[in-house]
Amino acid sequence: MSYPPPGPPPPPPGGGYSPPPGGAPYGHAPGGPPPGAPQGGPPQVGMAGLIIAIILFPLLGIPALIFGLKVDSAWRAGDYQGAYDAHDKAKKFEKWSFIAFGISIVLSVLLSILMTLGIIGLGFGVAATSGGLDDGTDSGYSEYDDTTGYDDGTGYDDGTGEYDTGDEELDQQLEELDELNESLDDEMNGY
Repeated sequence: MSYPPPGPPPPPPGGGYSPPPGGAPYGHAPGGPPPGAPQGGPPQVGMAGLIIAIILFPLLGIPALIFGLKVDSAWRAGDYQGAYDAHDKAKKFEKWSFIAFGISIVLSVLLSILMTLGIIGLGFGVAATSGGLDDGTDSGYSEYDDTTGYDDGTGYDDGTGEYDTGDEELDQQLEELDELNESLDDEMNGY
């Protein structure tokens, strides 16, 4: 009499077979997708886009990179929904980073145009031009100004409009500079 071949061994207590020594469950290759994983692997996040987002608008680019880096780690941990959520958030922050950069460029150009046209100003340079150049008076900001009436220690004789530094060549150059300065002032004021 012959006996039928022996069947599989009984399951261990707790049900099912334990994984083989390689660590992968039966029927799955080591290093392959874990059981229950969607086919195709983790969603792809373009790292180049995330890095560009950081450069263009760091306030939104940094969260984009952080969520982009969470995709692979969540996938490897078996949190597939978390990987897809991180992918969606990374793409959203990346998109808003590009949009914010575009808006900032448009506003910068618009502000530059308005400032160039003189429609708006930030108040810089008011002190330098408030001396009333249009009415023919001198601003008083030149250290060799012959209308201010003060001696600034440069050899300027405040009464005569002449220089006396002790060096005739330097005195001549200073007087030539004064003449050039006066002609430029007259040209700017329309005289």
